[in-house]
Amino acid sequence: MHSTRSRCILPPAAWLLVALWLAAAGVGRLCAAPVPGADLFAGTNVPAFVIEIDAAGMEALRRDPRQEARCTVRLGAEVFPNVGVHLKGSIYGSFQTIDRRPCWTLTFNRFVPGQKCHGLRKLHLNNSFEDPSFMTDVLCVAMHREAGVPAARSAHATLRLNRRELGLCVLKEGLTQDFLAQNFRQTQGNLYDGGFQIDIDRDLERLRGEGPDDRRDLRALAAAAREPDPAVRWQMLNRQLDMDRFLTGLALQVITWNWDGYAMARNNYRLYHDPATDRVVFLPHTMDQMFWESDGSIYPRLGGMVAQGVMGTPEGLQAYRQRLTELVTRKFSAAGLGRRVDAMAALVAGSLPAALAQAAKLKHAIAARWESMAEQLAEPAPVCLRFEQAVAALKPWQRLPDRPELSEPTVAGKAVLSIKSDRATNAAWGARVWLPGGLYEFTARVRATPVGPGTVGDVAALKVVVGGRAVQRRVAAAPDWQEVAHRFSVRGATEVVDFACELHAPGEALFDADSLRLRRVR
Repeated sequence: MHSTRSRCILPPAAWLLVALWLAAAGVGRLCAAPVPGADLFAGTNVPAFVIEIDAAGMEALRRDPRQEARCTVRLGAEVFPNVGVHLKGSIYGSFQTIDRRPCWTLTFNRFVPGQKCHGLRKLHLNNSFEDPSFMTDVLCVAMHREAGVPAARSAHATLRLNRRELGLCVLKEGLTQDFLAQNFRQTQGNLYDGGFQIDIDRDLERLRGEGPDDRRDLRALAAAAREPDPAVRWQMLNRQLDMDRFLTGLALQVITWNWDGYAMARNNYRLYHDPATDRVVFLPHTMDQMFWESDGSIYPRLGGMVAQGVMGTPEGLQAYRQRLTELVTRKFSAAGLGRRVDAMAALVAGSLPAALAQAAKLKHAIAARWESMAEQLAEPAPVCLRFEQAVAALKPWQRLPDRPELSEPTVAGKAVLSIKSDRATNAAWGARVWLPGGLYEFTARVRATPVGPGTVGDVAALKVVVGGRAVQRRVAAAPDWQEVAHRFSVRGATEVVDFACELHAPGEALFDADSLRLRRVR
């Protein structure tokens, strides 16, 4: 019997559907190019690096640690000859000489064009001098990347220099074109080094870039941050800055209490002017002193001018709080981060005897931080006031706490805030404001009436709390309205300031709502 093999011939539209199905199923990824360095930064193993430097090279690095020398790098069976090597690290922190436990930069294509290590031109090996757990940079880099903020990948490795074991270190990828290609569609933009505690209005070093080296992009961003009108500033910043990533990065700096980052210290950051969007992206750099202050304010004192500019607008302040809330309550949890810490501790335990103890300390710090942030997020959010001719209406006012003694009656046709009690009370009207530094005057019209005729003394008060320090302006009992003014200073660049209208003795205190104003003296 003669048999034939039938063929199924599909129309072009059907082949398109098959291709789409295969792509959705992930089959297409089988042919995709591997991500450079994916195995080094997988977090499932601890690569063992060996750096071999001859006597002349060792002596050269003793004389000038920043000068590029030659070395051979061994990674398992792989050998990379003539690799550029120099010592890195800040003299105020992690820098150590070559005869101790230094930080290293390895540039694989320095003397051999095209040479790469697992697809990467440059790697750093850090001694984690300021983080005995060796875990915070790895953890915080992962948090940034998962939240959408580009950050150089971080993992663990061990290192031997010639015959000397240097032990565990933190492996970092370099901010080269390899990094840019993995995080941006275009790689020819300007990449800047933030330097040590300097801001974007200074002469930052340009690490790479194909356009004119005139800092025009930085000057435009600085001008936007300095714009005095908050409404105009918000528009200008959105044109110059990748606002979405900046808000996420700002929130993460506060969540992890990165006191040595850009927002608080103008430190440990890089900038990339993305040609595809024509906006500047802030890149975090070196996150090895994290979670130190579990009770740190979610509205910290800001040092970076761009952070000040963003948070000094009503839109920026509101968007920041929303982003912080999303990250704390939906994206990350103390329990989830704790499990990651446990996994890292198990991975490095063979190279770090104190791994379990360090992991316990870090988990405790993270849990305490999350507890503090939950408490702070339950408090009223501060507002940005709009000043006109140096004067702003101080509002909104909230009941602190919500007690029967507090009411909002109308007296002689005027809206007032009232506190009335025949006994001592902690009830007060409160307002929370985000203020730039300066000298201010809090003004009000107050009528303070004690219980019982003939009673004299202080009955009410205007209170201002700046940086946790409270100052008061007492108001004595009187039958008529009194004009009261209270001066105070905000010394930080920006600060959360709490205002309160209080009753200090049995009786009634009335505060004319329209009179509650803030005047900027200077």
